[in-house]
Amino acid sequence: MKCSKCGHENKPGSEFCSRCGAKLKLERPKKTGASKGNKIIIFLIVIIIILVIAIGLVLGMKSSKSGSNKTVVKTTAVSKKKKGQSSKGSQQSAASSAQQDTSANLKVSDLNTPELMSAAVALYGGKNINGLWSTFKDPSFVGSEISITTAQEQNVSEEGNGNFYNFSIDSHDTGMGYGGGIGYVLSNDGKMVYFYQIGVSPDSKIPPKLEVPVNDIVNWVNQNHMADTVRSLANRLYVK
Repeated sequence: MKCSKCGHENKPGSEFCSRCGAKLKLERPKKTGASKGNKIIIFLIVIIIILVIAIGLVLGMKSSKSGSNKTVVKTTAVSKKKKGQSSKGSQQSAASSAQQDTSANLKVSDLNTPELMSAAVALYGGKNINGLWSTFKDPSFVGSEISITTAQEQNVSEEGNGNFYNFSIDSHDTGMGYGGGIGYVLSNDGKMVYFYQIGVSPDSKIPPKLEVPVNDIVNWVNQNHMADTVRSLANRLYVK
């Protein structure tokens, strides 16, 4: 350590000059290149750490967004599936109801007893034929008893299978002055119905008021949703 006053070289760490006694000025160590290099390394490490953190945040945001999109897509898919199942269930239910409604319809083969045939004929005649037949517009006027006589005895023009089914009218006050009675004859093949209104002691063959295929009567019953009414009426009719 050199004295600034006399120029004497003193030992490192001395506070005073050994020659002149002057107080020595401490010399600060000069900064080396190694110190600067350390600072650069530290700076680079900090930059790298910051970049890693930034990249992690970006990737985390992308992952979160992707997960959210997948959830939305999955939820939408599930919703569509449920909606499809619900729609399919509704269609199946509607189809089932339609089948039930169809099964409730009347078929020609269902009119296999005199009571069922007479019930269908009475309702059709009441709605579609004037005169005494119109009494049966109200099914409650159809009497429970149906008597069978011969078509020849009733002197009708179409004798069909030979039987004349004669309706009775329930004891309601119809307010009508028609005399005689009403009934029908089936053709030999059972496919045609002849509707008659019979007068008192007719002198000549009585023509039918109407001739209707059995199939048309069944179609009319179904179109007017009266199949259950036919069955209900048949349950209280009896043929003798």
